Amino acid sequence: MFANRYPEIVIPAPEDSGSGQRETTGKWHVAGPPIRGTQGWKLYVSAVRPFFLETLEAARRVFAAHDVSYKYVSSDRVLRKINAGLYGYSQIGKLIIAYFDSSDDPGPVVVALKGALERFRHRSVLPPFTLPIGGGLPLSYRFGSFSGDRLHVNGREYPDDRTRNPAWIREYLEDPFAALCEPPVERKAFDRLLARFPVYEVLAQGGKGGIFAAFDLEAGEFHDLILKVGIRHGQILPDGRDGMDLLRHERDIFARLAGTAAADIVPRMRGYHEFGDRNVLVLDRIEGADLLKRKLDGTLTRAHLSTALSALSRIHKAGLYVGDPKLANFIADTEGRIWAVDFESAGEIAHVRPDPLCTFHFSRPRITGVTARERIHLMYSALHPIEERSFSETDRIIDLIDFVRSCEPADAIEVWALEELKRELVNVMQAAD
Repeated sequence: MFANRYPEIVIPAPEDSGSGQRETTGKWHVAGPPIRGTQGWKLYVSAVRPFFLETLEAARRVFAAHDVSYKYVSSDRVLRKINAGLYGYSQIGKLIIAYFDSSDDPGPVVVALKGALERFRHRSVLPPFTLPIGGGLPLSYRFGSFSGDRLHVNGREYPDDRTRNPAWIREYLEDPFAALCEPPVERKAFDRLLARFPVYEVLAQGGKGGIFAAFDLEAGEFHDLILKVGIRHGQILPDGRDGMDLLRHERDIFARLAGTAAADIVPRMRGYHEFGDRNVLVLDRIEGADLLKRKLDGTLTRAHLSTALSALSRIHKAGLYVGDPKLANFIADTEGRIWAVDFESAGEIAHVRPDPLCTFHFSRPRITGVTARERIHLMYSALHPIEERSFSETDRIIDLIDFVRSCEPADAIEVWALEELKRELVNVMQAAD
């Protein structure tokens, strides 16, 4: 089964952390001596799944040798969720968090970590809103609270805002990490691209990259654009693909769709740019709301779902499948047209492959045809209870037979979606006989 293909690597908790503290969420283990004080400098060690154990063990040996207080991720599955942004954007990249009181000298620890983690340069993503040690090392830091959400600096109280660059603290405190930092990796070409396409809104961010609203300064008139950014090693799928791989593949799908009869229901591709550790896909922005948002605010209609099904069929006729045809990947524009906007998991119908990015997987009945599976996936996404949405791999495996028997539609839209789902299931089961 899908959920069992990649066994979880679980790290045992230390026999005695010495701190008397234990995380109750199961995400972290506490190690080392008791944490001193309520605030100070935090040092972050980052990792992605392929280097999970190696990075963890290398860093733990350094912390143990220097008697450092720290906590670490309890399993590679937790790390994958962290790097996917499921615990919050500011948590991405965090494998280990080490704590230094204002009187501590982190110099010997950082020097030892640089040697221990040398082979992991340029192989991770740093937590947002932290200060990088630099040089592509998986190390960064910030000043923050060890417990709570308040800071006391220079006789005043401040919020410990983890969504803000922490460099402001240097105005009040000496930075013990400053002399240990290495020159940052230069991204002049990427910066020049952002100067041409100024970003004015962040639409989504995660370990694999982000989606941003922007415009083109070199265009003759203002035109809303989408910048999709893929990051190397930021979030690595079980099959080895990362954000850059996904975006490069999506570029190829958009190029393929541009020459088909489905070209008018997908955003127009305006450009593609690739750099050493990231790539950028530039698309027209479709003004409107995705169908999941419409479901949440009560404006989803039968016409929306019916037109989305028609759009899906047009893509299938072009010889392609979407891969993850769910409500959130279809936008209803201001004129009522439906657009398909996400093709990370897409591919050619003649060469279908399972994709872990697909939101739902169906255990019964067995669905061998990709077009039928995609229509069922879309209708099921309209019926899946919002309050039960989960990113757990086991929760994403759906027994459709049991679901249809127990489903109680909440409104007329769900009644229609359920009837469409049943019709597709009947066709699948008759074809299998």
